[in-house]
Amino acid sequence: MVKSLFLFVAVLFLSVAIRAQNFYLKPRVRYHIPVTRQEAPEFFNAAIVVATGSGYYYTDIITYNSKFSLAKGPDYGVTLGYRFNDHIGIETGLQYFEEKQELNSEDVFPHYPIGSTSWQFRSFNATPSLVISHTTGNFTLSANAGLLAGLTSLGRSVFFDNKRRTFKFNSSLSTGYTIGLELGLKISSAFALTAEAGIQNQFYKPRKALIQYDDFSYYELDELPVYLRKIIYVKEIDNETVYYDNQSDTYYTGLNRPLMRLRETLKLNSFYTGIALKYIFGAYEKN
Repeated sequence: MVKSLFLFVAVLFLSVAIRAQNFYLKPRVRYHIPVTRQEAPEFFNAAIVVATGSGYYYTDIITYNSKFSLAKGPDYGVTLGYRFNDHIGIETGLQYFEEKQELNSEDVFPHYPIGSTSWQFRSFNATPSLVISHTTGNFTLSANAGLLAGLTSLGRSVFFDNKRRTFKFNSSLSTGYTIGLELGLKISSAFALTAEAGIQNQFYKPRKALIQYDDFSYYELDELPVYLRKIIYVKEIDNETVYYDNQSDTYYTGLNRPLMRLRETLKLNSFYTGIALKYIFGAYEKN
């Protein structure tokens, strides 16, 4: 569905661009490096039972990471642009970014049980932006700034010993912004090579999660009550009647209601560099 939408938008732009000399197309690739990091969002927890001389108690698996970021790796995309004149234009970039990571927890109090996590992040982004350019000879220097809107999905797993708990988060809108510089070298009347660098910041807040795998529960996956299978993320939890499940150490608001948790934000702040091949529609006819 998402790929079809992006393809439709691209074809629509192309159908107009072929008849217009001020339109251009840039297939490109970028590589992202994190600029800032955050404490890894938890989103959900997993716990084990620990036996002591005075009885048994639950303790959460430690998954703490203080310098966490998924903003690393390549993205692939295409940019469609239009020049109003020699200095001002607009662009819409379409990009696909995917990152997978496996991380061991940092050792923090109470030092046991130390677990690990794996993350699977994927986003289809559109980046409309304003472009200001200056051309000298065969070189063009451009600055751009714009917004980012993405359809983003996420998966997270918690591991301890031979146990795993995995939730998949709903695909939902992520937002952000981009700022960049680009240097282009004209190689013919219709083509130019470009190199770019900039900042891209993206923010994702999942609203729902559904369990995919669970070794930490006493139930089979298809027998889990709703509050152990589904999570909804809310701005605040106020005046809710709660119950306690001593088999899973979980406070819930109803057997057939999803578990409620406060929203957390996944932040992807990156510096990127990239290259592209720019094609100017109608350039041969113009010259």
